[in-house]
Amino acid sequence: MIRAFWWLAFLGPFFFLSYGFTNWVTSLREPVASFAFPWEHHIPFLAWTIIPYWTSSLLYAISFFLPATKEELDQHGLRLLTALLVSLAAFLLFPLKLTFTAPVVTGNLGWLFAQLHGLDLPYNLAPSLQISLAVILAARYRSPWVTAWLTLAALSTLTTYQHHLIDLPAGLWVGLFCLWLIPARPSPVRTPSDKLALLYLAGAAIFAFAGWWAWWAAGAWLLVAAIYAVGDPMLFRKGSRIAFWLLFPHRWFAKMNSWAFTRREVMAQEIADGVWLGRCPRRGQWDGALVDVTAELPVTPRRSEYRNVPMLDLVVPSLEQLRRAVNAIEAMPRPTLVFCALGRSRSAVSVAAWLIATGRAASVDAALEHIRARRPQVYLHSGHRQRLEEWADLQ
Repeated sequence: MIRAFWWLAFLGPFFFLSYGFTNWVTSLREPVASFAFPWEHHIPFLAWTIIPYWTSSLLYAISFFLPATKEELDQHGLRLLTALLVSLAAFLLFPLKLTFTAPVVTGNLGWLFAQLHGLDLPYNLAPSLQISLAVILAARYRSPWVTAWLTLAALSTLTTYQHHLIDLPAGLWVGLFCLWLIPARPSPVRTPSDKLALLYLAGAAIFAFAGWWAWWAAGAWLLVAAIYAVGDPMLFRKGSRIAFWLLFPHRWFAKMNSWAFTRREVMAQEIADGVWLGRCPRRGQWDGALVDVTAELPVTPRRSEYRNVPMLDLVVPSLEQLRRAVNAIEAMPRPTLVFCALGRSRSAVSVAAWLIATGRAASVDAALEHIRARRPQVYLHSGHRQRLEEWADLQ
């Protein structure tokens, strides 16, 4: 309880001071650009929607008293703080000005509008902090009724003439980003790749300059660049709906890439004793157990015999990742399909490690020759071979 009050005591004043500061700084930078579609001026002004707009502040305050543990409370507080910091940075780097002028409202609703206008200048637009906080609050309350009310509060940013349309998806992205980022659970497996991180960073920059319609893809590839820079495949948050939509452009690209390269190939070949090696199976293509070594592909197994040992694409797996993959293969009933996006590298090196660990191959050369004889399209370069040599020395 006391810790919740401390979070409120910190975030409340920090919000008002920092939010007001960015408003003031932007006011000194006039003329400030605007970003609005012409048809937005036909959006009706609905004075009563100021009520859900303001009640979201009450839900914000109550949310600090919902977590059952100190860890959950700190997670929630850090998400809210991160959303604020990211938004403030965007307000300063990419200032925008509202083009709407709200009509005069009298009575009790007029008082609510007066309080709002006293705090908020026509700046601090994209991303909409109201939307970001609504996303984080919905994740905390986990109630369809609260989520519906927060959705109404989010839409009220348009009908009270507080935001333009582009601000809403930007705010949604920031909210999802905070849910994805925190907590950043430490992973014992890290295989960073600066080259691939820079490649995805360049892709993000291309999308960013392509136009506002490509900004979601730019954001997704920016996060993928960060994942490769850190080297933690768990940051793909496989199975998380939040991560699925946050990284959707990249996941879609990975799916299409897998389909394009393997559409004319046999899905998998048996390597030894019921262990198969191949690409990600499509619906209805496999009825046995699955060992999935992808981090980026969304896979929804329809049976319990499924294990995921996430590895980054185009990166040589660590010894710990090989150990986990081998243990997963051994634990599964037969037949077992070990797969990655194309069935050429990550899955192949995992099966090679399994052959060596179980004595089915006397050496690295024997394991690779055995695999290539059955699946010729596998691609294992010198880095994979060196890692397998290290693995063989430990057996």
